[in-house]
Amino acid sequence: MVAKQEKKVISNYYQYSSTVINYTNKLNPYIRSWSNEVYNKDRNTHILKTYPNIQESFMKENIEYYLISPIFIKILNIIKSYVESLNKLKITVIIQYTLDSSKRYLLSKNNNMYENKSIIIISMKYIMDNNVISVQSYTSTITKFNLNKFIKFLKSEYFTIIELIQYKEIKTQYNINYLYFSPFSSSILAHEIFGHLFEIDNFENLRLNKSKIKIPKFISVIDCPKICLSGYCTFDDYGNKLSNLTVIKNGIIFNLIGEHLKNTNSTRIRAGESLCIPRCTNTIIKVDKHGILYKDYIPKNNILIIQGIKKVKLINNKIFIYIDTAYIIKQYQKYRISLNVIIINVLELINNIIGFDNNYSKASFIDCIKQNQRCGGVGSSSPGIFINIKKCNIQFNEP
Repeated sequence: MVAKQEKKVISNYYQYSSTVINYTNKLNPYIRSWSNEVYNKDRNTHILKTYPNIQESFMKENIEYYLISPIFIKILNIIKSYVESLNKLKITVIIQYTLDSSKRYLLSKNNNMYENKSIIIISMKYIMDNNVISVQSYTSTITKFNLNKFIKFLKSEYFTIIELIQYKEIKTQYNINYLYFSPFSSSILAHEIFGHLFEIDNFENLRLNKSKIKIPKFISVIDCPKICLSGYCTFDDYGNKLSNLTVIKNGIIFNLIGEHLKNTNSTRIRAGESLCIPRCTNTIIKVDKHGILYKDYIPKNNILIIQGIKKVKLINNKIFIYIDTAYIIKQYQKYRISLNVIIINVLELINNIIGFDNNYSKASFIDCIKQNQRCGGVGSSSPGIFINIKKCNIQFNEP
């Protein structure tokens, strides 16, 4: 009998975050770490995550390295000028910058691997007269941060905000035909409906059947662990090398995340706080030319626009979308509205996607919690999504 090869994965996940409001009220920065030790006898695999008291000095040294770097100082100066230009218009801007990092090692007799992730996430919330105008985020590797690209992004954001502050708030009846999620909101939504939903355990718990789920043919979904979003992960916490996984191709389900866990040792799983479970990494939406709605085909009336999302929860077969800011187009006029949450059947939502715009957004998330376990970051990318809700069972809850 051939003896099993012992593998050891050492994972140091840590996150630094600090929030600035108009650069006059700086909140205390904080550090989070994900730490645990798991031993799986069946696989003869040892997974070690260092404990916070050991890790604290390590984290602070790495954080300080980035915080005093010339590129980070330039980023802060650019943001400061941008915020000051909006303050002149009486717009409050809440900026949160987060450094999402991990250093991971795979140690075995025949194969040693090393992974170093350093992602910067700059989140922006715009407020005027105590109303949230918009929410946006920018994510990049800090070592390859492109300042010109970031400045171009902020200029585009500036003109979007100038447009949005023109719209008055109204109370309205939700007799609408279409739902539109902005690209950034779509990225948050996609993580739940095309990421978590297609993890093998969630899929089976909901008793879903691949052949009975109707997905528009212009949609493809890839789980991409090696692109530079927070889900960057070159090997899982069992020591398996990770590569792109086609989840959906042209509307057909090809793979579920972690689907081969029961049959082989090749599985896409991430360590939580006590147990390895199936995990999506970076959920990337690909749309073919038949799914892009260009200007003449975009719905222009009776449409609810979701500009900002606080969070999304998948509970049983329903998706709960908690709203930060929303707009409505009625009689070809645009208004801001107050809306707390949208509740919709997740399969109806997917089936009634009629198309996307041609503007992609990327998003990185730190606090992805599944079965009360945090993982070391996930990411998502999607263009804006249009949904025909005439055939959907949908609820709107106001404040």
